[in-house]
Amino acid sequence: MNWSSSVLLMMTNFFVPLQTYCVDSRYNSEYNMKVHPLFALAAALCILSCSKPDDGGKTEVGFISVSPASQSVVAEGTTFSVEIKSNKGWQAESNSSWVGVSPSRGSGNTTVQVTVSPNVAEERNATVNFHLLLEDKSTDLKITQATGISADGIRTLTIAQFIGKPDSETDWYRLTGEIVSISSYTYGDFYMKDDTGFIYVYGLAPEKGGKTEDFSKLNLKASDVVTIVANRYTYSGVNETKNAYYEKHTSGKSYPGFVAKSAKADWLELPETADSEDGNLFVHHKHETGLRNYSAYFSTGDRVSRWTCYPYVYRQGGDGRNDDPYAFDPLVDPQYQACLTKSYQDRTFKDIPGEEFIRGHMVPSNDRSGRANYDVFLATNIMPQSEKINGATWSDLELKIHTNWAAQSDTLYVVTGTILDDSTHKVKDVEGKEITVPTGIYKSVLALTKQGEYKGLAVFFENKGQSSATFTKSMAMSIDALEEMIGVDLYVNLPDEEEKAVEAADPQADNWWWQ
Repeated sequence: MNWSSSVLLMMTNFFVPLQTYCVDSRYNSEYNMKVHPLFALAAALCILSCSKPDDGGKTEVGFISVSPASQSVVAEGTTFSVEIKSNKGWQAESNSSWVGVSPSRGSGNTTVQVTVSPNVAEERNATVNFHLLLEDKSTDLKITQATGISADGIRTLTIAQFIGKPDSETDWYRLTGEIVSISSYTYGDFYMKDDTGFIYVYGLAPEKGGKTEDFSKLNLKASDVVTIVANRYTYSGVNETKNAYYEKHTSGKSYPGFVAKSAKADWLELPETADSEDGNLFVHHKHETGLRNYSAYFSTGDRVSRWTCYPYVYRQGGDGRNDDPYAFDPLVDPQYQACLTKSYQDRTFKDIPGEEFIRGHMVPSNDRSGRANYDVFLATNIMPQSEKINGATWSDLELKIHTNWAAQSDTLYVVTGTILDDSTHKVKDVEGKEITVPTGIYKSVLALTKQGEYKGLAVFFENKGQSSATFTKSMAMSIDALEEMIGVDLYVNLPDEEEKAVEAADPQADNWWWQ
């Protein structure tokens, strides 16, 4: 029997007769004076015993949290939800009149609606404090609201909000974003992005009503963060700006990638490059995460890459967008590149009847997504390609790489190349610069299977329409056979003994490729 039970039993033995006696002797003041203290003590002990909690007398500790703990809000205002987690009663208090909370009081876990009024001034901040009613414990929700309509009547929007507006030449909006790539230094055409999306800026003038031809005077470059004012416009289904003019910019971080004379990395997708100056630049593009996007061996004299290469993992790819503006590679001097805002000029030849040469991707858009997909529209990844093969045999081959072979592999290492040295044909860009038309194009695939084996396959085509619109087994060859044709040592970082076996293997005889 514990202490409280013993006390209760003792009080029971005293309490009953004592209570009876007191009723009978209620007029005996002397005796009542003696009994009352004992009765009070017994009653107190009884209450203490009966009310003692089961947890040993410990008081429950209160807690409170809010999720999310911070929120960025657009200038136009909005209502959003936050989750309060607590085990006691709480109250919310905002330090700003433009922020409301409903409900402002509650108990336990609750979903709370926070309403932010439109902003007509500069960026502003507010704090909502959620605190327990009976304890000195609290947590804060931090709110930042974007700059609103300025004194000049211009509304500041995110790119996503801008895209959501209707086309208009009377409504002006202020946008801030990072320059992704520049399509034309002559007229100020470029792609910019913020955290909400991408937009094509079609012609940026240095000031309102100025000439877009003066864009180069701004000395803007990819990765700079620029603020512009523009109207909303749609051209052939592409979201664009119109009548855009410059306000300010800050220099951005260096573009994700580098240029070198030769490749010294140990990446498996790399072919051999020259150790000395040969008129080719080794250009490497990175994902924003720092991972490899693709590399190119770019011929400055031909304005076409001799090859591009990249790693590919199944379902890493994008949606095959084809409406993105083509742009200069930020890592290479524009004078060596084709300006591809429009397709090639003078792109047919009398001695090649029935063939028209269009802008063909070397790293396909299907194999990249998000920010990395914009890099595959850069000039270093584009070649003049026969329209007939681009949309037929070549496309079918890329689909097999993108789906069938990638699905069976841990990683694919893909090289796409051009044959330029024996070409006598040139197309022109919109600025009149000449670009060499490849006589042949090829792909090579090194597959690291899920079982840890390496397998190799190669393909070579003349740069013209093929007799079959689909890629067939008979078109495949060994990597050794391709290397002998093109004079390029592929996959130089594969260990020698493994390289010999993999590159000599006949893919037509290996069912792994055709299952």
